[in-house]
Amino acid sequence: MGLLQVEGLLDAAQFWPAGTSDGDTARVTVERVSFEGKVTHVFEGAHIRGRINTTVLDEHNAITVRFQGIDAPELHYLPAVSKGKAAKPNHNFRQHYGRAAAAALGAFVKTFGAGSVKCRVVTQVSKPNEVFDTYGRFIGDVIVTDANGRDVDLNLWMLQNGWAFPTFYTSMTDDEIAPFRAAADAAAKKRLGIWKCYNSELNFDAALLFKDTEAA
Repeated sequence: MGLLQVEGLLDAAQFWPAGTSDGDTARVTVERVSFEGKVTHVFEGAHIRGRINTTVLDEHNAITVRFQGIDAPELHYLPAVSKGKAAKPNHNFRQHYGRAAAAALGAFVKTFGAGSVKCRVVTQVSKPNEVFDTYGRFIGDVIVTDANGRDVDLNLWMLQNGWAFPTFYTSMTDDEIAPFRAAADAAAKKRLGIWKCYNSELNFDAALLFKDTEAA
């Protein structure tokens, strides 16, 4: 296993309400890619052939990042319904707390600077082409640096503040999983964010469904 790292720019304006990104997916403009400390150009001209066929880098030299280890409520939820033999997406729904989670992340990113802020997207893989899922998204942790030079993992921040559930990929190591579990457990006990409507066993409290929980 080696460290794959993308250095680039993260624009806070992409998150709801100014944009359409939700709390666990973001576009990062790529400036430099390295694997095991060495610069690589392996993503240039590369394609993903999965549930969708797409280039790794879009026309703006950006990747779509799926935040590793977390699952935030979605702004664009397309549940599949069976129509004949094929399952097709139903209407576009917004999951409970989808707007609030995305807005919280966007507001936090803005505290690191105006416009686009420098970030690193990191993950441990055996080889670079393992990092993408079937939708062409880079699976990793998004890290920004504050004014004191301290690295802040946005994935972990979402869990610490109760804006996402812990959701682990099989590629994650025990050392990666442990702080995420601890952060989610602490947020659940404090009833932060989405945990206002869920208990520690992820059971939904339907009595809170119609309360104003979508405010940023």
